[in-house]
Amino acid sequence: MAGFRPTTIREVFVLRLAHKLGEPAAAEHYADLAGEHADGTLLLAHRRTVKHSQPPRDLGRNFHVELAAAQEQSDHARTERLLAIKVERRSIAIAVFVGSKLDFNDVRNLSSQADKAEASAIGFLNWAISSFEIESATLERMTNGNEIRRAVLNQAILNMLRAGGIPVWEVGKRELLEAYGHPPLRMRVELRQATHTILWSMFNTDRPDGQELDAAAVGLYVQIERQFL
Repeated sequence: MAGFRPTTIREVFVLRLAHKLGEPAAAEHYADLAGEHADGTLLLAHRRTVKHSQPPRDLGRNFHVELAAAQEQSDHARTERLLAIKVERRSIAIAVFVGSKLDFNDVRNLSSQADKAEASAIGFLNWAISSFEIESATLERMTNGNEIRRAVLNQAILNMLRAGGIPVWEVGKRELLEAYGHPPLRMRVELRQATHTILWSMFNTDRPDGQELDAAAVGLYVQIERQFL
């Protein structure tokens, strides 16, 4: 079966659109449509499709009807400032997005002492939030309950963000693997390779750390997903 592996931000958008319409296997077709229509037009047709398809069925067919009827409209670019975070036991990585543009990325090592590690991580994030005027944040959802130290640090960060009134998205690894390929990617290494290919020109280093790639993957996913809301 032919697959679809995005190599650009717009192709990630196209694959997510195909998923939303229940036709991920037709991603190549939607890529062709994206070559003929602006994102604003595609999003308008998608919103009308979702609104008028009750109960939701034949979304793909209805989308084409709505797309044919849609007028070219200017759609304000989504420019929400998002802080994407990836936590490990001894390090924390961030990726800052302005819309779908990667604006900054960095990784910091943390102390082996839990209290010092938490203080350093919180301080790093507070710096990023104030420096980049962050409006929302996202973390990859914890799934391994055996990683106690990482889980404690992850929860401390979630508590800090929520206490500061910053909306937080939590995204599962499975969602990310599905978002960056059809058939879905299988392994973390594939996800990192895809993220590097898509965003390579935006990283502030030629060799971003794997953890920075993880943060960037979840950040781009959220920024594209929110366009469909």
